[in-house]
Amino acid sequence: MGPANENLLRHGVLGVIALCMLNMPVWGQPSTLDDASAVPMPEEVDPAEMSGWILVEVAVLVDDRDETLFSEQWPARPNVRYPGNYRRLLDNDLIKQLQERFPSADVAETNDGHIKVALEDPTRVLSKAFIDEQMRLKREAEELALLEELPESGQEMTGMPDDLSDEDELRSPAMDPAPLVPLDRLNSESEAGARQPPIDRLYNPAELLPQSADASIPIHDASPIVMQRLNEDLAEGSEPESNTPPPSLPTPFVSRPLNLMAAGVRSLQRRPGNVLESAAAWLQGPNAGSRPIVFDRSGDTSPRAPLQGFIQLLTTTPLKVGINFWRATDGKYMPENFSIDPPEKAEPGISYDESTSGNSISEDVARNFQRKLSELEEFIASEQPLSDFSYTAIEEIDSIADASDLSSNDPEDWPWGHLIHIADTRTLEAGVVRYFDHPVIKVLVTYQELTWAEVYAQGHEEWLTKQAKILKAQEEIEGETEKNQQP
Repeated sequence: MGPANENLLRHGVLGVIALCMLNMPVWGQPSTLDDASAVPMPEEVDPAEMSGWILVEVAVLVDDRDETLFSEQWPARPNVRYPGNYRRLLDNDLIKQLQERFPSADVAETNDGHIKVALEDPTRVLSKAFIDEQMRLKREAEELALLEELPESGQEMTGMPDDLSDEDELRSPAMDPAPLVPLDRLNSESEAGARQPPIDRLYNPAELLPQSADASIPIHDASPIVMQRLNEDLAEGSEPESNTPPPSLPTPFVSRPLNLMAAGVRSLQRRPGNVLESAAAWLQGPNAGSRPIVFDRSGDTSPRAPLQGFIQLLTTTPLKVGINFWRATDGKYMPENFSIDPPEKAEPGISYDESTSGNSISEDVARNFQRKLSELEEFIASEQPLSDFSYTAIEEIDSIADASDLSSNDPEDWPWGHLIHIADTRTLEAGVVRYFDHPVIKVLVTYQELTWAEVYAQGHEEWLTKQAKILKAQEEIEGETEKNQQP
C-alpha cells in the first residue's frame, strides 16, 4: 500500500474526496465577458493564444475539533518564520474600508501590497484655515471700502468745467478721426512710405497660416485660431476621435474571490471539521517572479488571527508550489504546565503617516487626527467664525507612537497555548487541484493559464470599474457644488 492510500485510510472520506480532486479539472471557468469581440485588444494579438498569464487560487481549511487535536502527537515547538522578502496581495476591499474609516486621508497601495494612510495634522489644517479666513475678511473689508468711496447713484460729479457741452464732455483728443485715405491707396505699394496698417497684420490669416484645404471656406472670414482648428480637422487622413477604450491588461496580484474552486470548497465546508479560514485568488503575468505571498495581517491586527503563513509559486517547469502555514490552538492536548513562546508577527502591511512631515504615527493617533479633521471640516462648512471653534473634549494621544500597540509576547495579542505547522512543496499542473493532506490544516491550490482574450477581458472589466468610480465621484462633486450654490 502506497503513502497516498495510507493517507486515505488515515484521514477517511475527506482524503478520498481530495484524491478525486487531484485528477479532475478545476471547477468553473475564468470569468470573462460574454461578447469577446467587444473587448479591445491589440491587432497583433491572437485572442485564442495562451498568454502566459495565470489565475491562481488558494484555500486553507482548518479542523480544530478536540477529537482531531487529541488524535495526534504534535511537535512541541515548531520552527516557524516568515521569509525575508515577501509581498502581499493588493486588497481593494481593505482599501475601501480604510477610505471609509479615514475619509480625510490619502490612502494608497504600493505594488507589493503595502498600504499607506497619510493624514495632515489637524493643527496645521486649523492654522491654515484661520489664515485663509483672515485674508478673506481683509479682502472683503477692502472691497467694501472701495464701494463706499464710489459716488452714489444720481449724485452730481464735481470737478468738471462748466463751459463744456455734453458732446465735448464725451470726446477726448484720442477720439479725433485721422485724415481720410482713399480706399484704393490704403495698401498701395507705390505710395511713398505707405505701410500695411497693423490691423491687417493681426487679422490677415493668409500671412499667418497655410491655406485651408477646403477652398469653399473664405480664408479672410476666419480668425487664425479658427483656421488652425479647421486645418487640423481637414488634414489629409485625419479621423474623428473614437470612444473605444484602450486595450488594458489587468493589474497583477489583486486579491479576488475564488472562482475555479468556489463550488468544490463550498462542498467541503458542508462536511464536519472543514472551516474555511483563508482563501484568495489572483492573476499574475509571465514575468511575475517567485516572491512569497504572505496571507495574514498579524502585524496590523491585535489580537492576531490564529492562522498565519505564506505561499510561494516557483516558476520552474513544471510549476511548483510551496506552502508554509501555522495555526494557533488552545494547547489542551499538550502536557500540563506546557508553555510556548508566541510565533513572530508579520511586518505591518498598513502604515500611518503625517502627510506634511512624513513622520510615522500609530493607528490610534490616525483615528484621533481623523476625528478632529471631520469636526473641523464640518465647522468650516457651517461658515461660522473659526474663533468660535473648539474640538470635542477627548483624551489626547501622543502625536508620534509605535506602529504596533501590543508586543508579540502580550497575552492579549496571542492568547493561545500551542501551534500546529505544515510546510511542503509540490509540483502543480494547470487545471488540477493540488491538495496538501494534513489532519488540521488542509490546503488546496490550483491554477489555470488564460488566453489573451481572457486576459484582456479581465483588464477591460477592471477599466470599466475604474471609469464607473470616476463618473460617480464627478457626479458627487457636481451635486455638492449645486447644493452649495443654492440660496
